[in-house]
Amino acid sequence: MKPEQAAYVNLVALARADRRMTDDEMALLEEYRKVLGISKAEAEEIEQIADLQVVPPREMNARPADRLQIVKMMIRVGYADGAVTPGEKRLLRKVARSFGIGRIALSGLFWEIGRELGIQRRLRVSQIVAGATIVVAAVAIWIIITQTNSETSERIDAARLDFDRLKQELGLERSRADEALRKVLDAQEDRHEAEAALADRLKELEEKSARERTALKSTLDAEQKNQRQAMTAEIERLRAELARVRDLNATFQEIEKRTDPSILLILTTYDLVLGTDRLTQASMGTGFFVTSSGHIVTNKHVVQPWKFDADQIALIDKGAALDEASILMAAWSAGTDVKTPKGGVNFDDAFTTIKNSLRLDKTTPDTFVVQRRPLGSGGFYTGKFHTANSGDLALLKAEAYPPVRALPLEPDLTAMKKLDMVMVMGFPTGIHILETTRAATSPSLGEIRKIENSILVTAPIVPGNSGGPLIDARGNVAGVAAANFGDATLGSCIPAKHILPLLPTSAELLEHSKELETTEEFRAALDELRLADQRCNDDAMHETIGEVRARILEVRDEMIAEAQRIGDGPVRKKALEKIVDSFSSRWASEAVESLKDL
Repeated sequence: MKPEQAAYVNLVALARADRRMTDDEMALLEEYRKVLGISKAEAEEIEQIADLQVVPPREMNARPADRLQIVKMMIRVGYADGAVTPGEKRLLRKVARSFGIGRIALSGLFWEIGRELGIQRRLRVSQIVAGATIVVAAVAIWIIITQTNSETSERIDAARLDFDRLKQELGLERSRADEALRKVLDAQEDRHEAEAALADRLKELEEKSARERTALKSTLDAEQKNQRQAMTAEIERLRAELARVRDLNATFQEIEKRTDPSILLILTTYDLVLGTDRLTQASMGTGFFVTSSGHIVTNKHVVQPWKFDADQIALIDKGAALDEASILMAAWSAGTDVKTPKGGVNFDDAFTTIKNSLRLDKTTPDTFVVQRRPLGSGGFYTGKFHTANSGDLALLKAEAYPPVRALPLEPDLTAMKKLDMVMVMGFPTGIHILETTRAATSPSLGEIRKIENSILVTAPIVPGNSGGPLIDARGNVAGVAAANFGDATLGSCIPAKHILPLLPTSAELLEHSKELETTEEFRAALDELRLADQRCNDDAMHETIGEVRARILEVRDEMIAEAQRIGDGPVRKKALEKIVDSFSSRWASEAVESLKDL
């Protein structure tokens, strides 16, 4: 529908809003029909529509200035019969709102057009009054002339004077009417200028809005590009982190396989005697081989719990005595049978004090402090408790032959930092976690949270883990699991440097390494030398240790060179595997790499 036709539809719809059309409205519609260029046939076709509705702006395809003129025309149609009815006002508000004309602007249009129409009505009234006055005066003169021919010329002169006076008054009214019309025309011109200024301002705002939209779109595009780049970078970082974690997981899985045979499940049983009562107690924990000759590190509270446990200290304070002859200790290497098929304890595969294959070699000095601690039965007890610090260490000695695989220590705290990944090895809850008869470790990964007098980690540490090794990503023992803080995901470990004073002297370790060298136990000999080096504070001893190590590594290098000269691939592979078995992957990395190339 053309904008002109749509405008005429809206004018007719408004004229019908009060359900009647006056002659003045019809006359005004006829004028607007001509102004809009609508033919009579088109107008009649529109007027014959019974339920004529206003045309919304989206169907009108009219510019903002044309929409404003349509609303003004509709207001004039509303005023055509003297006043705008409530129904017409509602329709006008609806049309104005759809055209984007606010209530304030619409009220201004009502006032402007109402004032304009008021001036025009006053002008028409003045013209009518002036015309009527002239007619009345003419009639009066004619009556005077026809009925008073006999009157004197003086009366004629008087009438002429009245006629001249009326002509002057008529001229004055015409002048006033012309002035009023001029003011109306001036007001219309000012209004048109204002409308043109508003149209120019609207165009300017639309152009500014278009520029701002373009600038905003460019900014938004740039921001989205930056966000995409940042997201891509974050995804790449997460992928790298995931790859690192996967690599670490693979690393720790390899370390766990290599370390597992060196982890031991430890059981301690003993009797507390109170009068005629004999109370059998038990404690379970974890230990690990620290020398190839069979020294085992664990917590003191695993092998001497009566110095730490509140319930047992309360019994001792009441007069209970420890029967030292009843103390039994047993240690099962991971993979050995802890239980019998019927569910009993299998001591046959264990190092035990019963068979004299296990003994308590040394502990850190006892230090006690008076504390108030909870009892297992409820309540609290105040007594002398062994301090739970770096002194909670014990060294056992197992009679092991051939040499066991000892775990290397990392006593240097500076080699670790916060957020380093670590692994706790052990037997949480002890025997109770075993689902078969065999001792199977349950490793857990975590991160270092703090390094001070103790090492705080996020790896779970629960009863049964006590005494187990805290292993870093290089496979070294960085600490000994000791306790938690009421939450299994925050564990405390004793730094590995506190293990060194418990170990055999550097001279003893050096002597043992020489014995192992003579029996060609090269891996065990090198492990003992490394420990002797960490234990030693004497420069001369360090030099001697270095000489023995160099002698053993020279044998390794000769064996590798001889293996590399073997032309047959399978035979060379077998020779290299023998070297790795004799020295371990830690001491024979060159042989390991050569095997990868085969």
